[in-house]
Amino acid sequence: MRRLNVLHVMNSFVDLSVSRVVSWLVENIGSRNISWHVGAVTSLGDMQDVFARLGCQVIDFAGDDASGPRRAIRSYVHEHGVQVVHTHTPRTIIDASVALRGVPGVKHLATKHTLYAPSDRRWGLAYTLLDRLTLYLPDVVIPVSKTMHDQIMSLPFVDRSKVVLIRNAIPVHDFRAADGPAVCSATQGGSTR
Repeated sequence: MRRLNVLHVMNSFVDLSVSRVVSWLVENIGSRNISWHVGAVTSLGDMQDVFARLGCQVIDFAGDDASGPRRAIRSYVHEHGVQVVHTHTPRTIIDASVALRGVPGVKHLATKHTLYAPSDRRWGLAYTLLDRLTLYLPDVVIPVSKTMHDQIMSLPFVDRSKVVLIRNAIPVHDFRAADGPAVCSATQGGSTR
């Protein structure tokens, strides 16, 4: 069986939710049939060592290139025979979409973990609009819950054939204290398993 080359493009390798989710995917799916590549478009961070220990090829797409990470992503995809590019944030969706324009044989998947409201972010309304518009760029959009799926499907002109619900497989019990608010045990020094 031919190995699949999968590139995860993240904002950075800082130990935050997206980096942690990608590390769980790599760890739990394994490397038997997949060569994992992980790249950061803004900066590296403390998770790059975790990805290296998991056997991932770690790439700094920010680099020193004045053209930004898009050219670096495009070159990397060509040089390493990447077949799937997986993104998770509006920034990485845009960077990957531009980088992959006109590149045949590469699928761009975007996982949507949340849709932001204007009150959630600085630049509220502009960020919310950008967040929604990026849903139209990838080949496949993967909402991680039924609620997220329904929110995406309610947007105008969404290509329903591109939206594939894959429920979150993250061990949510690791994030809730028995009598307290949600807490990420991984960032609190506890076990992630």
